[in-house]
Amino acid sequence: MHPSSLRVPEASRMETVEFCPHDSFHHVLAVSTYTLQEGDHPNRSGSISLFAIDAHQGNLDLFHHVETVGISDIKWNPIGANVVPLLASSRSLMATPE
Repeated sequence: MHPSSLRVPEASRMETVEFCPHDSFHHVLAVSTYTLQEGDHPNRSGSISLFAIDAHQGNLDLFHHVETVGISDIKWNPIGANVVPLLASSRSLMATPE
């Protein structure tokens, strides 16, 4: 078994990596990235990716990916009765001087 590794584009930075705490979804890994492009036209970008992990086989399979603004944090909702897994994200907003 060869463990898989998770790579993000060179300019991106992995911000948050978090497994889902809900029963039947412990194999789901959420990853957020953040990229800051500085200069005359600064820009923040990022992504949220969901992976299915098979620890026995060493597989890491991407099953959902969204490009978005820079993500500074992600959190799964708390475990509770009759609650489905939900993933929340926070982003950074940038004001540019005029």
